[in-house]
Amino acid sequence: TNLMDKVRDFRIRLNFPEHVLARIIILIIFCLTLCFFRLWIMDFQSPTFKIMDNPVAASDKILTKSLSQVYLYALNYWIMLCPDWLSFDWALGSISLVESFLDIRCASIVIFSVFFTGIIWMSITSREQLMALSLIVVPFLPACGIIKLGFVIAERVLYISSIGHCFLVILGAQKLFHRFPQAKKVICAALIFSGVIFVARTRARAHEWTTEELLFQSALRVCPNNAKVHYNIARLATDRGENGKAFKYYHQAIELFPEYESAIMNLGNLYREIGEFQKAETFLLRSIELLEEFPAAWMNLGIVQAALKKYPQSLNSYQMALKYRKNYPMCLYNIGNLFIEMQNNTMAHHFWSEAIALNPRHEKAWANILALLDNEGKTDEVIKMSEIALQHIPNDPAIFFTRANAFGKLGDFEESERLFLHAIDLRPNYAMYYANLGVLYHRWRKHKDAAKFYQKALEVDPNLRSVRENLSKLTK
Repeated sequence: TNLMDKVRDFRIRLNFPEHVLARIIILIIFCLTLCFFRLWIMDFQSPTFKIMDNPVAASDKILTKSLSQVYLYALNYWIMLCPDWLSFDWALGSISLVESFLDIRCASIVIFSVFFTGIIWMSITSREQLMALSLIVVPFLPACGIIKLGFVIAERVLYISSIGHCFLVILGAQKLFHRFPQAKKVICAALIFSGVIFVARTRARAHEWTTEELLFQSALRVCPNNAKVHYNIARLATDRGENGKAFKYYHQAIELFPEYESAIMNLGNLYREIGEFQKAETFLLRSIELLEEFPAAWMNLGIVQAALKKYPQSLNSYQMALKYRKNYPMCLYNIGNLFIEMQNNTMAHHFWSEAIALNPRHEKAWANILALLDNEGKTDEVIKMSEIALQHIPNDPAIFFTRANAFGKLGDFEESERLFLHAIDLRPNYAMYYANLGVLYHRWRKHKDAAKFYQKALEVDPNLRSVRENLSKLTK
């Protein structure tokens, strides 16, 4: 009864209608319930973040943490006021910590604090202004640093806050209209001009999100000290085969953040791609020193060690990768490749089969199993296995190619021809498909067709000596 009386007194004092107070209480209970379930899903444990994710939250100095956090508030508000500094990521050195009052950025902290305190003070007596202020502040609360976060600035948090800001601007414009009625046209023109500027900026930012390259380059302009931006530019360059550019930006990422294990691993992989296996091994070992529980780095180290003929070390690295990631089809596939190098076909087949069991769409594992069976002369098994493979990867040209070769060996030339042609339809720019179909026609004594497909193979790849030899035999 006392609690209900207090609630009633509180409602009367704030002049809240009873139904509004009931809504607020329901919302609070609902939010607390959601928070409870969220914590229950996380097993009531705080998420673990790295220092590089949010240096402010990781700082153990009260002054540094306080100044840096308020500076982030100021920067967030500035981004909302003037959305020129926009980046897809603000971690990894984008914003250095404010460690003393002598830092020039303390001026922006003071200006923001005075400005925002003034807004709060002037909004106390106006319900509309309080509503606008609530729309700015409340959606931002999850990112305000009360709880530990894994990001520095998240622009998406400002979406709803920007609505409150727009509301506040309109309320301010109304007051200006009443105070300066003679300047109404000027105020309207200023509002329209601001709207046009923001629309143009929105359009420009939307364009930057159309491709990864534009997005990463725009972030580089805003956050040149962000190692993650350099890392992503390097990754994109690697995908495009621009190795020189990739090397440059991976090295810059590591220079900015020497403990960036992913960048170090990718740099090692890049050295592996160009055949510098010793350098690759050095960088991969370094990435593992920084983060031992790094299955991708262990697997890539195993690949490099296999290339260096360090077979026992390679197997150990693969086993470490599987220790930290139980279901790792790519690692099992690479162990199979290692056993082929060690001339142990039985174990190779076993590990490729395990890779397929975990990922039935693993094209390379299927291709290797079929190639192994083909080399062992098990043509009937090739046909059976390829039929199973096509149930999982029905449009893989390599499977059709292997299957076509198998039917050719069994003398079923018509089925072999059909499969070769289907493989060519799926991958028309691969010379070996044309070459092997030419061989089939050669054996079938369809010499015109054989010559035609030999020539097509040479058009795609003029360096195929065996095809030239076969073609010369036809013309003799």
